[in-house]
Amino acid sequence: EPDLRRTLAELGNLLHADVVACYMLAREIGMLRPEPGAFGVGPGSLHEVRLPGNRDDPLNSVLFTGHSLLRSGADGASPRILPRGYGSGQVLLAPMIVEKEPVGVLVVGVPAGRVLSNKDIDLAMATASSSGVALENERLLRDSRQQLRHSTVIKEVALAVNSTLELSHV
Repeated sequence: EPDLRRTLAELGNLLHADVVACYMLAREIGMLRPEPGAFGVGPGSLHEVRLPGNRDDPLNSVLFTGHSLLRSGADGASPRILPRGYGSGQVLLAPMIVEKEPVGVLVVGVPAGRVLSNKDIDLAMATASSSGVALENERLLRDSRQQLRHSTVIKEVALAVNSTLELSHV
């Protein structure tokens, strides 16, 4: 989380953004979950977002085409993803892709009057890509550690059961 926080803060400062946040895809329940460490908003400001079944929805479009989406002003990106009052100018949705699969979305909201350049968008896309890989690796490591703990418990139980059994030789 500290590295992600620092990365998002650096991007936010470079782009003069109101908010920069990563949302990870929880495909099994059709939700986007905010990662801790967002830039520009306080803890608890970002909430899970349910993905609509509509493939034309901006979030679905970004996740499933792998292309970024830039929206401006009143058309907004997807008002439900940012807290009210943030990203009143442009909102960039950049997909986080790992091994050709969407794992989340990076959201950059800038104030009214601020226009993101192509260079800004490229930087955000590169950040989305590297953040997606880092967050996915972190998730895999966490899952591996949990599996190791479960295997260790099972092994200890099996050893305890085997040590109490007296088997006569055949």
